[in-house]
Amino acid sequence: MAKSFERIYKEAIDKKLTLLEFFESLLDEEIISRENNRFSRLLKAARFPVVKTIDQFDFSKAPFLRKPEVLELFQLDFIEDNQNLIFIGSPGTGKTHLTISLGVEACKRGKSVCFFTAAGLGNMLIEM
Repeated sequence: MAKSFERIYKEAIDKKLTLLEFFESLLDEEIISRENNRFSRLLKAARFPVVKTIDQFDFSKAPFLRKPEVLELFQLDFIEDNQNLIFIGSPGTGKTHLTISLGVEACKRGKSVCFFTAAGLGNMLIEM
């Protein structure tokens, strides 16, 4: 709150906000800041090699995928239902992109995520 106090105070004076409206603005700013910080922490902890979203996915290069079915996965019901997803396919078919996109969406919703490729996970298990 301290970081945004001066800016919000000046806005409150300019807009002639009541004391209650000023405090609401200050609290709203704090909530947004905390959500952004949490998302950043979750994203970092997930260890994605790159950050990708579903908006960046080119469905025209993956005609074998049914877009409505893929987009339905982004409701993340499979997480709440304790179900697993496995993407199988040849290299370059979008498995990693979709996986990372789902992970990013989960982070946005406050879920903890840990990203591994199959090869990376296999190597880690061998080293144990």
